Amino acid sequence: MKWVLMAAAAALVTATGVQAQETPRSIVPIHEVDIRPVGTPRYVIEVVVNGAPMMAGLDTGSTGLRLLPRAAARARVAPGGEAETYSYGSGVELDGRRVEADVAIGGARGRVAIQAIDHVTCVAHQPDCPAARVSPNAYGLMGSGQPGQGFPAIIGIRLMSGRVDNPFRALGVRRWIVHLPQRGGGAGALVLNPDARDLAGFVPLQPGAANPRGTVAGCVSLAIPGAERLCGPTLLDTGAPGLTVLDASAPPRWQEGSRARIDFAPKRGGPPPALGFVTGDRAHGAQATFKPGGSDRVTIHAGTLPFYAYDVLFDADSDTIAVRPNGEAGPAVVPLNPQEDRLILPLIAALAAAASADLPVGSRYVSLGSSYAAGPGVGVPDPTSGACARSMSNYARQVAARRRLRLVDAACSGATTANILDHGQHGFPAQIAAVTSDTRLVTILIGGNDIDYIGTLGWLTCRDTGGVDCHVRDAGDVEARLAALPASLDRVVAAVRQRAPATRIVLVGYLPAIPASGPGNCAAVPLTPADAARMRGVAIRLAQAIGGAAKRNGVDVVRSTLVGERHDACAPQPFVAGFHPAANPGWPTPVPYHPNQAGMDAIAAALDKVLG
Repeated sequence: MKWVLMAAAAALVTATGVQAQETPRSIVPIHEVDIRPVGTPRYVIEVVVNGAPMMAGLDTGSTGLRLLPRAAARARVAPGGEAETYSYGSGVELDGRRVEADVAIGGARGRVAIQAIDHVTCVAHQPDCPAARVSPNAYGLMGSGQPGQGFPAIIGIRLMSGRVDNPFRALGVRRWIVHLPQRGGGAGALVLNPDARDLAGFVPLQPGAANPRGTVAGCVSLAIPGAERLCGPTLLDTGAPGLTVLDASAPPRWQEGSRARIDFAPKRGGPPPALGFVTGDRAHGAQATFKPGGSDRVTIHAGTLPFYAYDVLFDADSDTIAVRPNGEAGPAVVPLNPQEDRLILPLIAALAAAASADLPVGSRYVSLGSSYAAGPGVGVPDPTSGACARSMSNYARQVAARRRLRLVDAACSGATTANILDHGQHGFPAQIAAVTSDTRLVTILIGGNDIDYIGTLGWLTCRDTGGVDCHVRDAGDVEARLAALPASLDRVVAAVRQRAPATRIVLVGYLPAIPASGPGNCAAVPLTPADAARMRGVAIRLAQAIGGAAKRNGVDVVRSTLVGERHDACAPQPFVAGFHPAANPGWPTPVPYHPNQAGMDAIAAALDKVLG
């Protein structure tokens, strides 16, 4: 479903009684990370604490933003604070301090109570918890006890209160939608303060009890006539893959490989939402554990299973959870057709109508390009991208999340057209290998390194600021490279079309670093006026080459010179960093003359508009 931007403003009373102004609607990408070697899927989002970006495990089964010591140190969390202890069903116990910090998640920003963790231990009755299997320095939250796995932070967004509360309440987020990516592909999205179009089609569920504590009424059973149903408060938990049924024995005939189902009770009548799955399917969290106990009240921990079949809406105002079929579901975990009571692949009219006719939900999207596409220095780095230095919040990932496309991000810092067509970089193959016959969208941002655009800009700045060994490229050489660029761009487009004849291709231009008029220099761009004029001319020629290739080949183009107009590196609100950008704690070094997060956001919005 294409998420549509709409601002909103209203007051929210948090659990602590503090008034927080409702923030505008925003979308936060959700990424899947496999915990190795066990293969457990975890889901993460980017959070920024005191200006330091970091990845936080997304947990709908707990509350509070909690930072391991290394993350708290990087965020310069204040010392002191009240003692805070919090434990999880896995037996992991976090001892630390309750402190306040400036937190940003998507478009939501504010002062939030968090936990700065000092020690990670196990609760007394579970001494073999995941924290006991790894040294403190190698421990990561949600890492399943595997050394070097997991995350420096965890964010619990369950609909319940705590001493360290769900941070959304203090950030002015009144409701949120969790759309998990399907296993092995696709893009997930966390939609904060969704608008009316986002909310279409959701079915509110009955609470799990008089004091629901973030649960709903649910039943689990085999998908056969007359099967025993185990019913009780049901927790939908992105932080705990696996189905656990407390205070109950396994029903008769329950065995791996059987068809099973979970039914939910709708709040206002009508057909009950239900999902079907195959028991023992570890890839989708369908391995079941039954724990008989002394109580006659069954409790169901459904884990991630429901999120593969449904988008889930959490509404803090009404303390309600609602579901809507996930348009990418199946065939392993799917909504059940209440009329026919059989497994089906969902075809949701609302989603199809909202998606572009030639770019349906779940389409394969390949991003090709150089560092301006990869996004070094922006947000949080993709830990799997190595020296290609891809950002988790570059424009391709944002668009994939908005439209729920299956993204393959092949962009790589330093790439030329030859790296797309002929040979890869840093252990990765040529980028064109990512384009397969089923690809429906390819975006291409390339050409700058063919003419050494940023390299020349950087070396000129080196020389103009009194540096030594500044290897400025001869103007004639740059001119020759510009003359050869159109043919290279044509070859890239032709290669994409050869591999995926039906794909839609969009060329993306380079955001301008030099002001379009005036001297062209400033503190952020310390060039002489002559060199600023020279590089302004090169940038214009580069934009013309990309625009010309789009016209010759009949493909779409994002005209980034227009997107970045009055947002150059000298502007009050720049889309491109200057020669001495501020350090980003998530990256080893600052990256001059490259897009910042605002620039990536602007390109993502422009690309989304081009796609229609």
